[in-house]
Amino acid sequence: MYVTLNKLIEQIDFTKPKTMSCSYHFPKKYLLKIKKIFRRLKIGIAINPENFDKIYIESIRKSVDVIYFDMNVYRKKSIKKYSLRKSIKQIQFIKSKNIPVYIGGGIEKKNVSNILKQITPFGLDISRSLKNQRNLISKSKLKDFLNQISVG
Repeated sequence: MYVTLNKLIEQIDFTKPKTMSCSYHFPKKYLLKIKKIFRRLKIGIAINPENFDKIYIESIRKSVDVIYFDMNVYRKKSIKKYSLRKSIKQIQFIKSKNIPVYIGGGIEKKNVSNILKQITPFGLDISRSLKNQRNLISKSKLKDFLNQISVG
């Protein structure tokens, strides 16, 4: 569902969030207006390898506080997974603009050390890889994951 900018501003004013996450197609002029009205609001933009756009990132770099780079692209019935090797140049471009980057999508204990060494992200989104069949965080998966990070 899409809402007008005025409705969004009304909702932000009502809920008073500290952080707002937007999709990649949010126009720069909207971000600037929101930042002007809500000076303390942190704004994040979600980007993936298929909607990556250098010109857009360059244009919004002073308007956003963080970019969430998802190495997965979600489709109606499937998930297309991109490797770090295929995503690294895009992630490095974002970092070159001095925008903190969170990495998500496909991060597992087998590749987390490599991601941390090559990218040094601001943060990781690892929840899916740590869940069990009941969609709950698995203590054993979490322990294995943390051990892998401390080894790397």
